[in-house]
Amino acid sequence: MIERVFVTGGAGNVGRKVVQELVDNYIQATVYTKDVAKAYDLFPYDCSLTFVEGDYNDMDAFAKAIVGHTRLFLLVVDVRRLADIKVQYAKIAYQAGVKQIVDISSNMVSKAWRYNFASAAQGPAERALVNLPDRAAYVTLRPSSFMTNHLYFDAVTLRQGSLVGIVAPNCKQEWISTNDIGLAAANILQEPIEKHANAVYDMIGDSVSSNERADIFSKVLEREIKYYQVRPLERYKLLNEHVKIPHSIAYAYCSRDTQRDVNIEIEILLGREPETLKQWITNNRHYFQ
Repeated sequence: MIERVFVTGGAGNVGRKVVQELVDNYIQATVYTKDVAKAYDLFPYDCSLTFVEGDYNDMDAFAKAIVGHTRLFLLVVDVRRLADIKVQYAKIAYQAGVKQIVDISSNMVSKAWRYNFASAAQGPAERALVNLPDRAAYVTLRPSSFMTNHLYFDAVTLRQGSLVGIVAPNCKQEWISTNDIGLAAANILQEPIEKHANAVYDMIGDSVSSNERADIFSKVLEREIKYYQVRPLERYKLLNEHVKIPHSIAYAYCSRDTQRDVNIEIEILLGREPETLKQWITNNRHYFQ
């Protein structure tokens, strides 16, 4: 059987990496997107791709498009309806003959039930998908904080010479590159289904303190960046009122998460060592100039 992979969220940082890896390895892929024109611009030379227009509210479009595909990359960003959307997609996909779903969840699910907005959304979704009757393989990736969060939460203060947070300067925090999430997913989607079966993979690519982050930014940007520890309320106001981050996300970002080490084993999924925060900042320094 010829493998055909259906990709949701193909226009985002993670999905774009998934699509490019599949194309580079000559795997037939379909990009399901609400903006086909934007998707065309992202992959202008990839004639092997199929583009289908649709969104979370159009289950009929999804049901028609998924037919004939063997695997599904599932990424949903609508936090409020996340579980419902994922379950509907999964039911339709399995009924259409999909043999494997690779789902992007959150490592917050590993910490505690309803720990914050992420685990409150992703936890019930995972549980519902695992318990679907007569389902095929279901693989879950649980990434930690995206390195790309710096673009949304910290770019403003970094341009002013500061990095702001609520944790102690030497407290380690977990990070993962969206490139690594996409690469791991793409590799799983190309490997034998029975190899990963119903696996769950936590993904922490680097663990760095706030002082270390400030030092990395200073060296890469060639100007002094200082870390300032502030009270949660001050950090929350900066994120919610000035950066316009929604309450639930800003609130979670102002908590002290349990420190955990790098998942060194994820190099097995990647075929290489995970990207470090220093590498990511170096490759994206133009966003902080």
